[in-house]
Amino acid sequence: MAAPQIGSWSWQNLQNGRAGDFLRQCANPLSRELVEPILAYRVATPVIAWILHLGPIAALSLQYIFSILTLALCHRFLRRRLSSRGALFLTLAFACSSAIQFPNWLPGIPDSLTHLAAIIALSFRPAGVVFSSVFVGIMNDERMLLALPFIALWKLRCQTPLDSFRPFSQATWPLFLAVVAGFSLRYTLKVGWIGPPFASPPLYSALATQFLTGMPWLGSWAIWSVNLLNGPRWLWLIPAALPLFTRDWPRRVRLTLFLFSFLGPLLGSFIVADAARTFGFAFPAFLIGAVWLAEDAPKTTERLFFCIGILQIVTPCLWIYQNWQRIQFLPLPWELKIFFAR
Repeated sequence: MAAPQIGSWSWQNLQNGRAGDFLRQCANPLSRELVEPILAYRVATPVIAWILHLGPIAALSLQYIFSILTLALCHRFLRRRLSSRGALFLTLAFACSSAIQFPNWLPGIPDSLTHLAAIIALSFRPAGVVFSSVFVGIMNDERMLLALPFIALWKLRCQTPLDSFRPFSQATWPLFLAVVAGFSLRYTLKVGWIGPPFASPPLYSALATQFLTGMPWLGSWAIWSVNLLNGPRWLWLIPAALPLFTRDWPRRVRLTLFLFSFLGPLLGSFIVADAARTFGFAFPAFLIGAVWLAEDAPKTTERLFFCIGILQIVTPCLWIYQNWQRIQFLPLPWELKIFFAR
């Protein structure tokens, strides 16, 4: 779904907009000649392309490589805790969600490096690995923050701050330090300690103003709701089912913290035009929820995961933008037929 059209790429049709900004950053990660000034903060993928001396096509291909690695690690995370069939169908379902669709659809949007950083931080325990991955994720896109509450909750290993402060602090200090380091580096870029200085992107003040209006960015609750539902799509069944199967008190405390952590992604998607894309940065929530659901009701959830995977594959996806402009993706089998018929 949302297959890339790599064969049609050329400098002429990529030099404007987001892809053009990305390629200018790959040539010089400290470039300030950007159509979207906010990208001056998001330098992780351009730095990788610059270090490797990649040409335009190779640099633009990085986001697809990162998506493949993200899916591989998601399957690894699930396979270690679920059946092989459950892990397979949930990975397929995740591949058909907005977290993978957006970087697979538009060149110059390397969200997948942040997703890769999130699944690394979720999957591995060494503090250095967690710190490094979160730091890279933040320097690629600040929306890495939307995944951190879920990653922190998973790191607690079924404990909560109410049980003991010590496991809570041990689990979260690499995350905290990575956030501090990431935003410190962003500040040095802004004030010109590294590279030319630049003013705060106008988008930040626009986002704050939009939040105070109490209305979604596109001015319609209906559009926001459609986009939000069509981000994870059928994966929404996982957090919806969790309260039905979570029974003992400690796990209900954990569930409460888990559901409360959705507030950040919901607010983040509320103040932007690409609500589905923004909510996709919180994808670890659905992986964690699937594991917890399987612990509480293994037989029922095995069938649920199978249904989610099938429904995600055979149903279309719809996003709506300004003036009800629609972006629609056909079911995956039909998209594959079109892709291979080119």
